[in-house]
Amino acid sequence: MREPAARERRPGVGGWHRPRDSGRFVRPSRKSSAPRKLARIETFPRRARPAPPLQAAPVAPSPSMTTADYRFCPRCASPLTERADPDHEGGRIRQACPDGTCGYVHWNNPLPVVAAIVELDGKILLARNAAWPEGMFALITGFLENGETPEDGIAREVFEETGLKAEHVSLVGVYEFIRKNELIIAYHVRASGTVVLSPELLEYKLVDPPLLRPWRAGTGVALADWMRARGLEFEFVDRPGQ
Repeated sequence: MREPAARERRPGVGGWHRPRDSGRFVRPSRKSSAPRKLARIETFPRRARPAPPLQAAPVAPSPSMTTADYRFCPRCASPLTERADPDHEGGRIRQACPDGTCGYVHWNNPLPVVAAIVELDGKILLARNAAWPEGMFALITGFLENGETPEDGIAREVFEETGLKAEHVSLVGVYEFIRKNELIIAYHVRASGTVVLSPELLEYKLVDPPLLRPWRAGTGVALADWMRARGLEFEFVDRPGQ
């Protein structure tokens, strides 16, 4: 499942990489490349105890509060207000429903993202999203589905995005990506098969590992750790596409 804004947003987007080689491959066409409908349905069970005291104030984004993309309670449709609970949550301001019998709170927890350093025939696959500028390439990433392990999730993402089969999956590490409120779980994936890109991806590159240049945040840190563990020298780039 992709988020509705998948073409504008990609998990771990800070992990752009622009390798020094020039070989690139354009996406082969797929018969099933028609746009897919995307939807996300969530249910919120009622809480038995009332919510902590509410601060009745209009919702306005600020650096100190965690905000939702909506202004009304998804459970009872009441206008959301700001709430602070200094005794139990350190005073962090959150959006919450003012109806004590409802008790909905928008926690805004980080989204778990899986990322793959895909190795195919000894080279690393980097892909360009169809919505990205020319020259921007990154690791394969995606959001975890409900009910799957991170290992299953990254194998699924690799297959969905590239058509490749994950033969061996090993954990590289877990990385913060606070700027996008994501938690990245990165894997090294040895894959086999023929690359057939999803409609979301426009082209790809197969890069010799010593030529990789990681971005300083997100998946770039994971790539740097992977290279360091193999004794490969590298230099960071300060911004995507450098």
